[in-house]
Amino acid sequence: MTTFRSNRPPAKCDPRVMLRARWQDPTVATLVLGLAIALAPAASASPTSELSYHQGVASFGAGDLDEARGHFEAVVREEPRNARALHYLGLIAARERNTAEAISWLEQVVELEPGNTDARTDLAAQLLKARRDEDALAHLDTALDQDPENALARLYQGIALYRIGAYEEALDSLERAVEQDEQLSAEASYYVGLSQAYLGDAAAAAAAFSTAASGAPQHPLGRSATTLRQQATRAGRRWSAAATVGFEYNDNVRLSPDDTDLAEQPGNARSGAFVSRLQGQVEAYRDHGVSFRVGYDGYLQIYTNTSNQDFGTQRSSANDLSQQTHVAWTNTSYDFDWASVALRYDFSYTAIDLDDDFRTIHRLAPTVYVPISDWGLFLSYYQYLRYDYDIDTSDDDAFDRSGPQHSIGAQQFVFLPAPVRYAVVGALLTNFDSDGTEFRHNGVEVSAGAEVDLPWELSLGALYRYAHRNYLKPSAVRSALQPPRKREDDQHEISFNLDRTFLRQYNVSLAGSYSRNYSNISNFDIDRFIIGAYLRYAF
Repeated sequence: MTTFRSNRPPAKCDPRVMLRARWQDPTVATLVLGLAIALAPAASASPTSELSYHQGVASFGAGDLDEARGHFEAVVREEPRNARALHYLGLIAARERNTAEAISWLEQVVELEPGNTDARTDLAAQLLKARRDEDALAHLDTALDQDPENALARLYQGIALYRIGAYEEALDSLERAVEQDEQLSAEASYYVGLSQAYLGDAAAAAAAFSTAASGAPQHPLGRSATTLRQQATRAGRRWSAAATVGFEYNDNVRLSPDDTDLAEQPGNARSGAFVSRLQGQVEAYRDHGVSFRVGYDGYLQIYTNTSNQDFGTQRSSANDLSQQTHVAWTNTSYDFDWASVALRYDFSYTAIDLDDDFRTIHRLAPTVYVPISDWGLFLSYYQYLRYDYDIDTSDDDAFDRSGPQHSIGAQQFVFLPAPVRYAVVGALLTNFDSDGTEFRHNGVEVSAGAEVDLPWELSLGALYRYAHRNYLKPSAVRSALQPPRKREDDQHEISFNLDRTFLRQYNVSLAGSYSRNYSNISNFDIDRFIIGAYLRYAF
């Protein structure tokens, strides 16, 4: 099966890592001034200022923020210390997502009126948006000292405690917020679920996410809770499995064994392929931050080709080719306070029923995952691959494509407010030296991508990749066919994945990839286009 480069964050079984959530705007609970504030007369220095204040309140209530801002700014020009007008200006800036301006206005209110718990709570919400968690927590503690029944401040206190990693304290604040105001149940349950996930209680996390999803089914927060509930439910099990079926169309995809480009002839084929895939894993051990898993990932492609393949000196009709790959793997990980370290080993067997050729790969990959609060995840890895081909085109060892490849790479995931789920950037360096005397290549690759939520519960992921590679061919190729010994390729590739999950366990997706390869050898200036549709069922 064609596998597109994934731009999704790594899914680890440990829910403290797997459910690393993107930041949700803490102002999902409605931020409005109470009726007493809205209707109370402004302590104006003049009738004009008082009239402007009430006109601003009316415009704010009608949703005309520009007009409301004009009225409140008029009040502040005449009365720079009018806390109520300053408070409204802060709320207007907050609604317009101008967090820095909102903080500036609300800090003036708190300075003028230290006992104004509503303004202090609104200021804390904006500080949370600015990721100033400790500052927000200090204001929330003060607000709750002044008014212990302030449910909204209690909710934000729970969010702030969750963000700084005080999960037990966060649970207490979130539960008390719901006791004081049941209307905050959906938002509080969402963060209860995240906190329970970090504490390792997958069952409690799933129950909390279920409450959050039912309380706000159409809100982005509710849809996110639905996804996290499914992940938490699976995280509580020691096993998982999924089956995928689909169809792919490939334009200029190479079906021939990898050594055919020694003859300087790329694919030039158009084909359709029926694909199927079976994946499964079992967690054999988990205790005190240590886990050990084993798994299987196998897929089958059956091609119906519409054009011939050119293998240099040979031609084959290449109709109804089948390609199968079986991967068995093990993964051991250990969680430190600041990071998780994993070591994975894969054994991969790929067979193409053209002349019974096959390839095996041994892969060893140590990886370090570093969570950055709840807003990001950084991972770095080293990868050792050992290729072995059962393809012998010549007795000359120079043509032996078997050998080791070394790679080192890094990725940074940043979780963002809805509708963006995350953005990712990455870099990779590779070096390959064959067991033969001459064939080798090295390269560098950079990538950037993101995933966003769309209407109708769809999600769209996109990834751009640029790669530069240098190849050294055996000297026998030049003497026989006269292409340059050295080849340099620059490749640009954009891939996407559009998917929707329904009935909890089914996922439909449309995936595609387009790449353009530029080379100093004209035969390798190639366009490649792949598109596929898939149905996946998770057990």
